[in-house]
Formats: sequence, C-alpha cells, structure tokens
Amino acid sequence: MYGNFEFSPPLSAAAAAFEIVADVVWDDLGDLRAFGGNGLFNAWWLGWAGATPGGYMGPQATGAGDSAVEQVLFSLWDHNRFGEVDWFPALPFGDELTVNGVGDHNECKAFAKANPGVPCCARNCQDCGAANNGPSGLDDRSTGTQCKVYIPAYTGQRTRMRIERVLLDQTTEAYGQVWTGDVWSVTIEDLGTGEEWLVGTQLLANSSGKGIERIAAFYEHIGCTPCDAFDGVATRAGPWVLNPPGVKLMRATSQYGNTRTDGFTCHRHNISSSKPGEFTYRSGPSVEEVGGDGSWNIVLYECPEDGCPVAPAL
Repeated sequence: MYGNFEFSPPLSAAAAAFEIVADVVWDDLGDLRAFGGNGLFNAWWLGWAGATPGGYMGPQATGAGDSAVEQVLFSLWDHNRFGEVDWFPALPFGDELTVNGVGDHNECKAFAKANPGVPCCARNCQDCGAANNGPSGLDDRSTGTQCKVYIPAYTGQRTRMRIERVLLDQTTEAYGQVWTGDVWSVTIEDLGTGEEWLVGTQLLANSSGKGIERIAAFYEHIGCTPCDAFDGVATRAGPWVLNPPGVKLMRATSQYGNTRTDGFTCHRHNISSSKPGEFTYRSGPSVEEVGGDGSWNIVLYECPEDGCPVAPAL
C-alpha cells in the first residue's frame, strides 16, 4: 500500500528538498510477534532530480528473532547499470565502511547484526538474487548500495527518520573511476527514549546540487506472507521538508489497483486517516475486506492553509 504527498510549493527539480523528517509508529506488533516469522517494512521512497540514484529508507519488524535487533535500511539503486550509458552509482561514504570500500554485503549485514546500533554500508545486488551478494559484489550485477543498522522495535514506538545532504561535491574512487556528487546521510530516532542512530551515508554520483523531488510512503510484507497470517498496524506522520524552509505539507492521497478482476485475492487491508498529517495502514485477518473490485483512489487528508506542522514538534 502506498501513500503520496503534495507540498506547497511543489517539490521539483528546480525546487527540491535537502532535509526531510518523517515518522513511523509501530502501533501494534503483538500479532506479528506471535506469528513467529516474516515481517513488515515501513519505507519512505525517495527520488532525486535527473540521472541520479534513488531508493528508500525505513524500519522493519519481524516475528522471528530478537525484537531488540531489528533492521533499518537506507538503500539506493544506481542510475542505470554498470556498462550502460549514464551509469551513476550510489556509493558508501564515511566511517561506517566496516567492509573495505565497495565490499561484501553479507559481511556487512553480519557485522551490523552482531553490533546493534553500529551502521554498515556496502555495495549490494538490490532485489536481484542472493548469489551475487558475496565477494563478487564488484561485478556488473551490483545495482546499488545498502546501509543498515539494527535497533529495537516495539509496540507503541514512534521513530523519526531524517535524511539530509551533509556534504557538497565530494569525490570517491570505485570501479577504476573517480565519482563526484553530494553526500546524503540518514538517521533514525526513537522519540520515546531519545536514542538516535546513524543508518548510513552515501555519495550519489552525478547529484551535485540536486535535491529530493519525490517522496512517497509504502507498507510492505517481508517474505511470502499469507493473507490471514497476522494483523499489522502502522501509522505514518509527515514527511516534512525542513530545508528549504517554507515548504508546507498540504495533502496525502493513496491509490491501490490490485483488483479481483486481475486475479488478486487478498484484500484484507486498508489505509485511513483520523487527522491531517497522519494516516494508518492496517492488514491481516481482523481487517474487513475492501469492497467492490478491491481498488481505491482516495484523499487521505488535507492540511490547513498554512500546512500540517511537524508533530511532535522538533
């Protein structure tokens, strides 16, 4: 399920964002924990201007394993692929290079999980098969960079993600080339405890001077999850643009098109809003089925004329 946002003035290549905060609330993880497997990913989808890498950030929660060690991702896809015209990679940058440069994704993941709270970034074959996530990660099938950190996730937790441009016109060497671009960093904060963690930092090749011009939210099951497996509830608040100042969050909408006519059979899910600036995803056996053909195209909320303020305030 997706949520889409409108701002005033609208985000665009000429009027892009360079710092954004956005909240995820884990309203209820009890049924997921009891199920004992699979999980949920509450992500913010990010798009930069022009021929630049793009991807997503967000926390995950699973029913298997340790609830104090849950994955948070900052994953970017290269623009095009190695060897293609206008290939511009997303590259690890900074102190969280616990594996050398563009190194082994599996080693990076193992390190981060064994050291909760400590981030790791590595080149990664994004959504294209585990066989290439080992030492061969330097070849042409690597499609991006994934940063991660492991933190607690619990019912009632409100997390705030922040993505911001932290350095301009930096250079790094990879694949026998020198790449130039701006450097972007993602953090996540537990607003209840005040703890904050770095998720990762990446250099986006060919991004100098370019900002985020598209942001959306999506709610996704991890793994092949039966429709009646477990109930999930998660709320989103924001996103709010902090830089440049004066950009106001005005509206959120949602479209869903996996219809019964097209053969989709799981419709126990919905998205709704009880106040401007927030909406909630629900899925699982306790959720009433969507009527009609299973699709929707709705306005979730409209903000007042001066926009939906950051809440809770910074």
